[in-house]
Amino acid sequence: MTRLIRAALVASAALALLTACGPEDPPPAQVAALTTSGSAATTASGTSTATGGAERPQLRLDSSEEEVKRYWAAYFACLKQNGHKMYEGRGGDSPDQRDTSPASQSAKTACAGKIPVQPPELDQQNPEYTDNYRAYLKCMDGKGLKVVPIEPFGSGWNYADTPGRLTEEQRHQVERDCKIGTFSAKR
Repeated sequence: MTRLIRAALVASAALALLTACGPEDPPPAQVAALTTSGSAATTASGTSTATGGAERPQLRLDSSEEEVKRYWAAYFACLKQNGHKMYEGRGGDSPDQRDTSPASQSAKTACAGKIPVQPPELDQQNPEYTDNYRAYLKCMDGKGLKVVPIEPFGSGWNYADTPGRLTEEQRHQVERDCKIGTFSAKR
C-alpha cells in the first residue's frame, strides 16, 4: 500500500469519524479518496482560518507525506487525550469509528480545530474539479497505473486490477505526480 494511499485512508477514516457514518473497519487498502470538506484561507504559518475562526492546518497539493501524517497524528492524539476510544492493536493511534459515546462526541468537538483542511484544488466545489479529476485518472492510466473511479465520481478510485508491473514506490510517484500535475494545471 503506498504511503499516499495510507494518508488518504487516514483522511477518509477521519472524515467518516466526523460524520459518524463510516464503516466499522477502515476502507480497503486499494481505495484512494480525495474528498474534502470545505476550504479556507491560508495564513503565513501554513494554517487556515476555518469557519468560526478556529485554526486548522491547511494542506497543500504538494504537502509531503510526513506533513500530512503529522497533522492527522495531532488530530488523533487530541481525540485520544479527550476520551475518544482508539483501535486496539494499531498502537492506539487510530480512532474507533464506532465510538458514538458522549466522550467521543465531546472529543470531536474539542479537537475540531485540528482537522486538516484539504488543498483547495481537491475541493469538489472547485469548478474545475471534475475536469481535473478526469485528467488525473487518465494521467495515471497513461503512466501504467490502471485505476477505475468509484461512485460518486470524484470521490476516489480503485486499482483496475492487481497493481501490476509498477513497484509500490513507482505507483506512489505516479499517483503524486499526476495529482499535482493535473490539479494544479490551469485549463
